[in-house]
Amino acid sequence: ITVGGIRSTGLTASLGIGRHVVQCLLSTIVPTPVVVGGEEACKSLPPTPLPKVYELVEQYHNRGDGAVEVGGHVYKVTHPLTRIGWNARTG
Repeated sequence: ITVGGIRSTGLTASLGIGRHVVQCLLSTIVPTPVVVGGEEACKSLPPTPLPKVYELVEQYHNRGDGAVEVGGHVYKVTHPLTRIGWNARTG
């Protein structure tokens, strides 16, 4: 979750923004109760292994389309500082 571009008015709302972010995270990572054989059990989400940064940089260059793939999903690299750093890599 990215919470960026918050100006001085966001400082006043920062506690509410933080609470909202926590609720979003909890709704995705807290085990969901399911009923198994008449008893409640927990079904948790499987972890998504993240590649090492150097692997992402290599993939970024090898793909040539400004994107990387993580967990079967393709993500466009849009952050300017990330693109500058990854484009300037020396090896």
